[in-house]
Amino acid sequence: MSKSESLTQRWLRQNVQTYPNSDLVYAHTDALLARHPTIRPKTDVYTYDDGRTQLLLCLHGLLPISFRGASYNIPIAVWVPREYPRNPPIAYVVPTSDMLVRAGPDMDISGRCLIPYVRNWERKCEGCSLVALFDAMQDAFSRQPPVYAKPKDVTAQQPQQPSRPPSSAPDYAARPPPPLPVEQRVSAASPAQSAASPAPPPPPGGPPPLPAKPGSSASHANAASLRTVSPAQLSTVRTRFVVIIYVSRRAVLIA
Repeated sequence: MSKSESLTQRWLRQNVQTYPNSDLVYAHTDALLARHPTIRPKTDVYTYDDGRTQLLLCLHGLLPISFRGASYNIPIAVWVPREYPRNPPIAYVVPTSDMLVRAGPDMDISGRCLIPYVRNWERKCEGCSLVALFDAMQDAFSRQPPVYAKPKDVTAQQPQQPSRPPSSAPDYAARPPPPLPVEQRVSAASPAQSAASPAPPPPPGGPPPLPAKPGSSASHANAASLRTVSPAQLSTVRTRFVVIIYVSRRAVLIA
């Protein structure tokens, strides 16, 4: 380790020791960082398509490009696999919140970069390097940018609907429903039923019931009972009436 190494170089040399070709990984990464100052190294966990996870060296930052006379910075992240350089790096475009990935033959919808240099890496891995990969990405992105500005929300462009004027009437829809009525017991009678039902008979030995009020149902019932007389009772009444008349006439004659 040289005393003239920077803090980044010391960190890099220490964190590539887990790679089988650590010296080559260090040399290629150090050359890349010297060529692209906007790229920074870090260690990050990468999840493969089969679910495996692995802590890898990740080179992330902004890749400057020129498109139609204007300069842009493309956010990228490139993972260096443990089998480097036999296996190609895993390059991704990482769009910000106001960007969308422009999917195409060289760009997956997830942002994974599949330019020809990456696809041809395995056939000629001896002549490939990180510097050449970033140069190829920079050239491809300058011809067709991998991201574009996210369009504004369509709903925000539509005119707002006029709001309904406030109503002075109470908002019954906002009120809670009234409580349900308490269910009456079956044994309890309604007021109309209690008025029509006859009074219960007095207990044995108790005082006689009070006479009914004139015009009430009880008085009509007593009158009806008096009008209903049997023939025997009628004969007795007639006999008594005749006797009373006879006695009355005799008393008048004597006087």
